[in-house]
Amino acid sequence: MNKTINIATFYRALANKNRLRIIKVLENCSLCVCEIKEVLGTTQPAVSRHLSILKQAGFLEGTKKAGWVYYGISRTKNPLIKQLLAQIFNALETEKQSAKDRRKVKKLLKTKLCKQEKANGKKRTFTS
Repeated sequence: MNKTINIATFYRALANKNRLRIIKVLENCSLCVCEIKEVLGTTQPAVSRHLSILKQAGFLEGTKKAGWVYYGISRTKNPLIKQLLAQIFNALETEKQSAKDRRKVKKLLKTKLCKQEKANGKKRTFTS
């Protein structure tokens, strides 16, 4: 794939408010689809589609744990992706919606929304 296509893919992936919210929410923790769905207040298929687009563009990566996939920010070495992520994190830091989303994530992590977490009793944390 040539560089022009990559850049177009990056920016196309970022051209959606919910995808930007997902990136900001995942800045400090990894979440599964059902948790992201709760934060965004949207449907599971919509969240899955957003995650797929962000993952394909290189912004996110998924880690499979006992049948569940937890999504987090990519640990890429690509300088363009790193720069775009830093700009997104910075630009959205003071947004009211970002603050609401952070509160939702903190609450979700305490309630153990996913069946897997309830089964294994592990507690995840959110760092801000």
